[in-house]
Amino acid sequence: MRPNVGDATSPVKNPKFVDPNKLFNRVNNLYDSGRLQEAVGEPGANDLLEHTNNNLVRNKQILRNQNAAKAVGRP
Repeated sequence: MRPNVGDATSPVKNPKFVDPNKLFNRVNNLYDSGRLQEAVGEPGANDLLEHTNNNLVRNKQILRNQNAAKAVGRP
């Protein structure tokens, strides 16, 4: 939430969700074009790309575990 827009309870009422696949693809495209390095520098670009990749991998693990847990309860 940007400053001076809404109040502290606004994000709770209207949560934002980020698709990890789309985020990673967009960050990767920015990195490939060199615009990400321009914006945040080479170390920052590498860190952001690494964090988005780790988030993508973790999200896939979570989804896999959720699907396995759902299958356990089925007859």
